[in-house]
Amino acid sequence: MLDEIVIHGGGYVGLTAAVHYAKQGVKVTIYDPDPKTVLGINSGAPRGGDFLNYLHDDLCKVIDTQYLKATSIFSNVVSCPVHSIAVPTEKDGEPYDAIVLASVYAILKASVCVKPLIIIESTLSPGVVDKILATANMLAGTDFNLAVCPRRDWFADKTKNLGNLQRVVGGVTPDCTARACQALAAVTPPELMMPTTYSVAELCKALENSLLHVQVMLAEEVALCLHDKDVAEALRLAGTHWRLAPLHLSFGTGGRCVPLGTKYLTLAMTEAGYNPLVSTAATKMDAAMRMCMAQQVARHMDTEEDQSLILGIGYRPDFRDAGNSPGLAIAEHLAENHFPVSICDPLWRPEELALFLKAAAVAFSPNPIFKIILLATAHTAFLDLPRDPSLWRAGQYVLDGTGAWKKYEHLFKEYGVEYHLIGEPGWIS
Repeated sequence: MLDEIVIHGGGYVGLTAAVHYAKQGVKVTIYDPDPKTVLGINSGAPRGGDFLNYLHDDLCKVIDTQYLKATSIFSNVVSCPVHSIAVPTEKDGEPYDAIVLASVYAILKASVCVKPLIIIESTLSPGVVDKILATANMLAGTDFNLAVCPRRDWFADKTKNLGNLQRVVGGVTPDCTARACQALAAVTPPELMMPTTYSVAELCKALENSLLHVQVMLAEEVALCLHDKDVAEALRLAGTHWRLAPLHLSFGTGGRCVPLGTKYLTLAMTEAGYNPLVSTAATKMDAAMRMCMAQQVARHMDTEEDQSLILGIGYRPDFRDAGNSPGLAIAEHLAENHFPVSICDPLWRPEELALFLKAAAVAFSPNPIFKIILLATAHTAFLDLPRDPSLWRAGQYVLDGTGAWKKYEHLFKEYGVEYHLIGEPGWIS
């Protein structure tokens, strides 16, 4: 039975895990070196809480009952025998393992417990644990227990959580795996555990994300190269095959997981002495798609007075996170090349949007002054905008990267607006 646990990192991964443990009666301490993060958690208003609002009541309850607390003082957590690492492993869109390594070394150096258990939940590049084993001053499996247990739950969806999804668990020894499974059983039923080795566990997470990324980027490449074909419809029909999952086209893959998966794998394969092709191509295709969208906007600017508008910088609908945002990347490229561009997103205030890049921030609706409008994210606030004729004028160009406005194509025609859905014939000039 797990009595207490320390979770290193108070972001999405750490906070959601902490609430799950605390709800099961486990004493949880979140360690985060950032005092603002700690203050936000202890006050019931954590960073990222605006889209983790479904956790708000549970968070406040476990804080009030003192099952969960946060601290920025490392010495407060060294007496706990179980530690979960949920720190960032990317920096500026690239793999970055320094924080994970520093966290593990700090625990080993300061722990006053006999054979502490360290569970790494952060996404890793294959080979990171080997670095730990080679450089730690203690022997894993003898002096401490170490396991890799990547997360599969989706933080913005309470139905996909630690209590109902299968969990890959890989320790450096069979006993480490067993110890990790025993600890995780506080929140994940034993029948959902999938024990394996640490090297398989750290590879599995990157591979899961990469498998999706490569498929999506193949579809994007076909849409770019065969832009006179109805790739969107072909993709929809292909997704009905029993071997395939439905995919959709977009301006690129956003988020902090899927597009990074191929980078984690590419790093591992490069360090192994190989020149990976498929994973590298997927990453390059993602960048090429965003560049193409920016070029498409530039092509439709006939005069210096022409204005463009990017609708949506959240990387998915109704989700306040701009991590690896395709919409933001397109706007950045336009701004860097001195093309007038504005951005809007209902989940950020205009002054917040202005901090992202040197572009104007506008209200959540389009405006007749904009000649080119790109729908990058299908936020709920955007879905019915085509129904308002006052927002449109003849001669405008709309590129829909989501399909959300397809049902209004007839209205755009009435307005004299040129509408294109990504992947349909002629969507690229």
